[in-house]
Amino acid sequence: MSWMILQYAQQNRRIKKTASIPGEIHNKVMMCFLLSFFIKINSNISCLFYAESSELISEKITKLVIDDYSKNWSIKELSSKLLMSSSSLKQKMYKEVGSVTDFINKLKLTESLRRLRRTNDSISTIANALGYKSPSYFTKVFKKYLNINPADIRLKQRK
Repeated sequence: MSWMILQYAQQNRRIKKTASIPGEIHNKVMMCFLLSFFIKINSNISCLFYAESSELISEKITKLVIDDYSKNWSIKELSSKLLMSSSSLKQKMYKEVGSVTDFINKLKLTESLRRLRRTNDSISTIANALGYKSPSYFTKVFKKYLNINPADIRLKQRK
C-alpha cells in the first residue's frame, strides 16, 4: 500500500509537504482501491461511475423503444431506465431532437412504414404491434405526421 502512496505522490508534484498530505493521499488511494474492488466484484456498479457517456439521450431512448415497440413509454419509465429525473430527460431530449413524445412517435412511424412496405400485415396488426390503442388512433397519428393514410402507402406500394 505504501508503494501506491509513493507512486501517487510522485505523480502529483503539486503536493506540498505538510503533515496532513500523507493522510489525504492514503485516503485517496484507499478509495481508489475500494472502488476498483467493488467494480471487480460487480461489473454493473461501474455504470454508476461512468453514467455520463458520449451516447446521446435520444440514442438511448431509440434503443429502448426498438427493443419493445409495443410498449407505451412514459417519461417516468424512460427517466427511470436512464437514471435521471423526468425534467432533466425532457430538457436534454428537447435540446437534441424536440419533444420526447414526438420522437417516440416518429420512431414508431418509421417502423410502421417499414412494415407497411415489407410485410403483408394488416394495419390493425401493425398498429397493435407498435403499441397504439386502436387502428383508428394509429391512422390519426400516421396522418398527422406523414400527411397520408397508412392504407394509401399500401396502395402506392402495390402499384
